[in-house]
Amino acid sequence: MHLLILEGISGSGKTTLLRRLTDRVAAEHRGPCLILTEHHTERALEPLRTATVERAVQHLQTILAPVARWAASLPTDLPPSRRPAVLIERCCWSCAVDLAAGDGAAFAPVDATLTQLGVRPALLTVPPEQIRDRVIDRPRRHRDGRWSAYQRSLAADDDGLVAHYAEQQARFVSLAERCPLPVRTLDTAAEHWDELAADLLAFWMG
Repeated sequence: MHLLILEGISGSGKTTLLRRLTDRVAAEHRGPCLILTEHHTERALEPLRTATVERAVQHLQTILAPVARWAASLPTDLPPSRRPAVLIERCCWSCAVDLAAGDGAAFAPVDATLTQLGVRPALLTVPPEQIRDRVIDRPRRHRDGRWSAYQRSLAADDDGLVAHYAEQQARFVSLAERCPLPVRTLDTAAEHWDELAADLLAFWMG
């Protein structure tokens, strides 16, 4: 099984790359493909913003259980081109950053499942000088008032929001640096999405 997870702060390009990767894998990969967006993973916990780490672990394990059963049912001699391709947007790193102040150890059971599945995590980063534009200013132009209200729950003003997302990103980077698995960290400053998608596809299928 080919399993890729996209992680990163809001505005880092996860959804943009997920769309491009979905198109590429549909055109180039001969095996089945499963896509789980952040609406299945981290955002499903939004009604439970005060959720405990234990609840988040349970939720992620519930999502991954059928994937693990699928992987276990595959023939051992299945060629790479026929292996299922699974792409997940936001998983245990996002929950660790949101709910456990970046403590990845709290999600060890999820990590164990992902490791068994041969996961390849990818972290998308935003240069500090671009955080205000990409995470705060741009979304305000196309999202409704609920997004602004959510951001105001995080910080009282834009400077506080920039600091909040910069701290989140530092926690993501720390998790990536401590991860024992192969990790691809991509700086999305130039926003060359097709090039980044090609890089991630090679990493995903490698």
